[in-house]
Amino acid sequence: MTRINKSLTCILIAMLAVMQACQPKKEIQGHIDGQTPTQQYYALTSPTAEWNSVEVPISFSLEKPQRISLSGRARIEQGKAIELSMRMIGIEVARLLIREDSLFAMYRLEKVYLAESIKSLTNRLPVSIGNLQDMLIGRPFIIGASTMGPWNKKNVDLEYSLNSLTIIPQKQPKGVTYGFTANTGQEIYLSRFAALSDKKDITVTANYTPWTNTTPAGKVARTTLLDISAQKTNISAQINWKWQNAKWNTFNNISWQVPGNYRRINAEELLKNLHQ
Repeated sequence: MTRINKSLTCILIAMLAVMQACQPKKEIQGHIDGQTPTQQYYALTSPTAEWNSVEVPISFSLEKPQRISLSGRARIEQGKAIELSMRMIGIEVARLLIREDSLFAMYRLEKVYLAESIKSLTNRLPVSIGNLQDMLIGRPFIIGASTMGPWNKKNVDLEYSLNSLTIIPQKQPKGVTYGFTANTGQEIYLSRFAALSDKKDITVTANYTPWTNTTPAGKVARTTLLDISAQKTNISAQINWKWQNAKWNTFNNISWQVPGNYRRINAEELLKNLHQ
């Protein structure tokens, strides 16, 4: 790592430690004693079952820049697409589709839609569609590559403290430092993700509470708390995943059709409307 990356790594570890300290404390029984950090890493990243797609009901709450609460449905096609359909009283009001190279969104109440290149939105944080999927459902990953696995052990640094394991990839993207913290108390699961730009003008954090059962995608989050700070924009959102009603491997090729009589807007206009 360069000197600036070492400095940012220290800041990142501090951020992860602060978030750990801010988590509600629960009585821990059956702590996984005797496991080394390497064994804990393998337990967290052990291979999962084969899956291609999942459809799962969600509830979504936006806290900043406005307060909005909606129910909906998420469809994820592994490594290819994420679709979120938001509903009020059973009627779809908004839809978001993220693909490997593009992002689409529409808001039915205002009859507007967004169509952007992913590169124009992720040039400062070069994440893949698979990375976004993992960040949302609470799985560790390598930015620009795939879900973190046992085979990545030689490429990460591990730091252990009581009931937690910090994972920092040794190879960091240009301009970004990122890492993960796993809970290693009663059970092992990913508890948070954090990324910080070199200029310290962009931070992305995600905190997770665990789903109790293992899914075909491995250990996933019951709740995902997202906080994004980019220059003058601050976004805080929460997604609650209802995995007990998930349907696995039932579809492919999520499609998008430009809605008729809708006005196209850009990302800047969308953010401006959110702040109003």
